[in-house]
Amino acid sequence: MRVVTNRPFGIGALLYAKEPTTKEAAFNFCEACRFYSEELRIVAGLESPDLVSAFARVPRERYLGAPPWKFSSGASLKQSSYRATSNICDLHHDVYVALQSEKFLNNGQPSMIARLIAALKLSPGRRVFHCGCGTGYYTAIMAELVGSKGSVVAAEIDSTLAEIAVMNLMNYDQVKVLNRTLP
Repeated sequence: MRVVTNRPFGIGALLYAKEPTTKEAAFNFCEACRFYSEELRIVAGLESPDLVSAFARVPRERYLGAPPWKFSSGASLKQSSYRATSNICDLHHDVYVALQSEKFLNNGQPSMIARLIAALKLSPGRRVFHCGCGTGYYTAIMAELVGSKGSVVAAEIDSTLAEIAVMNLMNYDQVKVLNRTLP
């Protein structure tokens, strides 16, 4: 396997000369997660090492459904600017990903949401309310920051997304998801 990097800009795109082994794929995936968190540190101006680390630890793809994913950087002037990908590494950039493209629902631009989370100055033991949690990705980031002694209450108006968030966040005991149809 060959990893091609663009040294001035971090690890850059991962290119394979052959199919990676499981060990190689795991290594490259971890590198992609670290690259993603570092990209957000630079683009969003994050100063909290804990927040940067939370973005590296929470597997974004787990909250976005099955591939192919539709994503966009928001830079296009075209109304339909989503591109499709099945490459998990494409999700580890500052792009938003469609959750329900027909309703124009996406998971949000990571750098923008990272700035908002940073402004909360979350730390272990704190409590936070997350309005519009979608499938729970940024709720998980907040849960990582407040830790097991803190709490996150997340609300989602869309019943389908709320049910997905409940499943996605089941390993976070400190998180409760609210929706008018959930118990």
